[in-house]
Amino acid sequence: METNHHRRILLVEDDSVSAFLLTAQLQKEGYSVLRLADGESAVAFFRSQKEPVDLILMDINLGEGMDGTVAAQEILKCVDLPILFLSSHTEKKVVEKTELISSYGYVVKNSGEIVLGAAIKMALRLFESQKREKETTRALQESEAFFRAVTDHLPFGIAVNSVHPQVEFTYMNESFPKIYRTTMEALQNPDGFWSAAYEDPVFRETLRTRVLSDCDSGNPEQMVWESVPLTRKGEETTYISAQNIPIKEKGLMVSVVWDVTKQQRYEEALKEREERYRLLVENQQDLIVKTDAFGNILYVNPAYCLMFGKSEAEILGHPFFPIVHPDDRPIIEEARKKSNRPPYQVVYNERAWTVNGWRWLACSEKAILNEAGVAEAFIASLRDITDQRNAEIALKKALKEKDTLLRDFQHRTKNSLNMIANMITLKMLSAKSDELRNSFEDLSARIQSVSELYTLLYETGSFEEVDLAAYFEKIVGSMRTTLNDVEIESRLDQAVVSVKAAANLGFILAEFIVNAVKHAFPQGRRGHIQLTLSREESHYRLTVEDNGIGFPKGFNPEKTEGTGLNIVKSIVEQIDGQLTLQTHNGAKIAITFPVEACGLPRFASDRF
Repeated sequence: METNHHRRILLVEDDSVSAFLLTAQLQKEGYSVLRLADGESAVAFFRSQKEPVDLILMDINLGEGMDGTVAAQEILKCVDLPILFLSSHTEKKVVEKTELISSYGYVVKNSGEIVLGAAIKMALRLFESQKREKETTRALQESEAFFRAVTDHLPFGIAVNSVHPQVEFTYMNESFPKIYRTTMEALQNPDGFWSAAYEDPVFRETLRTRVLSDCDSGNPEQMVWESVPLTRKGEETTYISAQNIPIKEKGLMVSVVWDVTKQQRYEEALKEREERYRLLVENQQDLIVKTDAFGNILYVNPAYCLMFGKSEAEILGHPFFPIVHPDDRPIIEEARKKSNRPPYQVVYNERAWTVNGWRWLACSEKAILNEAGVAEAFIASLRDITDQRNAEIALKKALKEKDTLLRDFQHRTKNSLNMIANMITLKMLSAKSDELRNSFEDLSARIQSVSELYTLLYETGSFEEVDLAAYFEKIVGSMRTTLNDVEIESRLDQAVVSVKAAANLGFILAEFIVNAVKHAFPQGRRGHIQLTLSREESHYRLTVEDNGIGFPKGFNPEKTEGTGLNIVKSIVEQIDGQLTLQTHNGAKIAITFPVEACGLPRFASDRF
């Protein structure tokens, strides 16, 4: 049941009696009434926004002041309220005048309580209805504005349009014409879509026929067109994809379009790279094979098929394992285990049976991991290294033969030198003079030093370098056997030198020791000889020091005519060395020479 409580009516009436009667009547109906006597007061009331009012009951004729219709117009500029006009006049002109101002009705004074009450209620209901309609309209407008704001900023184009008999748009967002590289005005021309979007007439008609056919099918899955080129004269081609969603009850389509130019460029570049790599793989001599985790072959290049005499159709989709040499099977099994573990790559050599018999293959295999880190496929590259392996075998055989020949040569040379040394010893025993005997003894020591060098080379199997400390020990060892009263002590740092340098230094050492034994200890005197080999920064120092009688008084090495010492001086000069002789509690002979002068000179500790 409708109630009038809390409803407030503003009564604008200049006649006090009429105002009194109307107020009583309205209050009886439950309305609250506020009365003003003229139009100016009513306008001022709403301009000041003093109190809320639900309806205005406005007398048209308000005396000498502002007319009721004028006051109503001014009030409606301030507020939106239902205005119900009152008047004693019923002329058509007066009624029409009120209708131009308000649509809530016109009541003739003294029409009775029922008529006035019904008119007021009708006006209030009409106002509420119009208010709700306005709110709904405003909400729709806000929703539409929001929808447009969202769709206009989408990265893809969207439109609502017809397809038959021609393309006509009822809506499109800003992105739609931009993606089609045209304007909204051009697309809104009657059936202007096709000519605006596609310049090439032949391509346009082909595509149009296809699109209309797909739309006629009524199947949304068929209304998808991917990577469609958009060409413009003098401009780069772009690509779009589009989809139509039918609104069957309205005979319209929701058309969605998006730019796929970057994706198309990427796919084209990817295809180009794949083609380039495919040509590279298929035209190389190495064998390429890809298998899944179960060993089924997914890809082989022509070289692989050619090697094993199989066609691609025979191999793809099936496991194919070439016959592997029995000796190499453990290597293959271990390699397959390793390829399933980090770093998921293995390299090995195998022998496989091919159309050309057994061939050596160098294999590099790598696992392809899925997102879970599990090997889902394997790619292997195999290279025929048979010729290389045969060459290596031949080279090893040749080197072995060379080593055998050199070792035989060293052995024969050592034996020849020993035979010469023995013959000299026999001659020395039969010599009738001390001078001749001494000469034979010197010559024997020098030959023995060279013989010991070949002995060391034979024992170590070396042909290019010699451990100088080991060589000196052999020379000293061979001399110790002939000395009874002279002790030789050695302190030798290990050093590696060339064979040539070792031969020269061995000659010098033998010369130093022979001279010390011969001249430092006359008449069977007992003595001691100290031999030292050391490194001093970038130089070697070889010292032979004895505790004998020392050099003769006035001895000058520069003026000596001795053959041995002159040879020593010549060798020292060749290796940029320096020779020094001192007498202090015996004789001391030393040579200092640069490390670089010895071919491969370095201490053994420097080699590691």
